[in-house]
Amino acid sequence: ELPNVMNYLNASLEAGHLDAEKLRPAANWVETQAARLLDAVAPLQRAEGTKWRSEEDYCGMRAELSVHLDLLGIIPGISLDPLYRAAKLQDPLLLLFAVVSMLKRGSEPSASALLVCAKSHETRASLYKQLQHLDRADLFPREFLTFEAFAAAAMTAWLLYPAELGYEPTSLELVAEVEGTKDGESVVMCLWKFTNDEGQALAGASGPYPASRPIEPLWGQDTFSNFTEWAKLTPEEHLEKILGTLDNWKVAWCEGRM
Repeated sequence: ELPNVMNYLNASLEAGHLDAEKLRPAANWVETQAARLLDAVAPLQRAEGTKWRSEEDYCGMRAELSVHLDLLGIIPGISLDPLYRAAKLQDPLLLLFAVVSMLKRGSEPSASALLVCAKSHETRASLYKQLQHLDRADLFPREFLTFEAFAAAAMTAWLLYPAELGYEPTSLELVAEVEGTKDGESVVMCLWKFTNDEGQALAGASGPYPASRPIEPLWGQDTFSNFTEWAKLTPEEHLEKILGTLDNWKVAWCEGRM
């Protein structure tokens, strides 16, 4: 599949096993395919909601276009026009590939495109990692340089799995942080209230994270949701599922912070 081929090319380029000049003969094909896919996805962009990004007719084109936008960042001499077009879309994943490829080609992406990527729970952590890798961490919007923002991205990464919610939640609110100990380490778990595309409010939890609350992309092995409706239990009852994994815990309620 194209994404796997692209991963191989990127790894080979970074390791110095492949010269980007070897890809120049593919420039016309990549540019033509990118333009075709942009024509197809542009009418499907939506200003509201998130589930549309995972719809069957769209997600295949999304994945294919992402690969071509990635290629536009590494093939020498290829036109940047498809990247400029993609950077005006509303899909944060396509914007992410566009702005990263623009930076690789020495072109500065707009602040608005960077903001869309950072604002999306789906793409925030990847944007941060890519900007750091390119020594352009200064471009990451500072308002999202918080523990809470990266914890929200981690909760969303779990929800994005097709077997779970399958798309970025419409809203995601941090309700409580629970600090305690697990396996002798001081950690934090997060209790979330999120809504799906139908407006149904559900409960989820993410973590554990170091109690120092690092401001960086996060991962927690106990992140989960059993999709219990939020209104069916009190916040304290939702917390019980978290508290069962921690010792010496204390709760900090965070309602209204997101």
